[in-house]
Amino acid sequence: MQEIDGTRLVHANLSVSDEILVLLHSHYPNIVPLPNILASLKSRNEGSVKNKLSELRTKKLAHGDNKNGYHLMQAGSLIGGSRASSASKSKKPCDLQTGLSSRSPTNRPQLSSPGAITPGL
Repeated sequence: MQEIDGTRLVHANLSVSDEILVLLHSHYPNIVPLPNILASLKSRNEGSVKNKLSELRTKKLAHGDNKNGYHLMQAGSLIGGSRASSASKSKKPCDLQTGLSSRSPTNRPQLSSPGAITPGL
């Protein structure tokens, strides 16, 4: 997360929904006006952002509307909550950095030299 000229930018490879949740979490418990959300997610399609805000509201992860802005609800503070619950159902621990199961030795990055990780992993 970085703030440039009053606009917060999320520097992570996330879905639109998760990017919105991270943004709302950074402002929690304050309301974030829709124009600020759209400015922060400028690289995303405006219609997609509005649709995802509506979905997050339906899932009770965010509260608000396009006129007054949005804020994170307590359930939404578990960033990626829907993924976390589905991951826990699989009963396989998962590395949050790589998304790989920690039980499978073949899914671990291979070190080519001390401290270096093989590209592409």
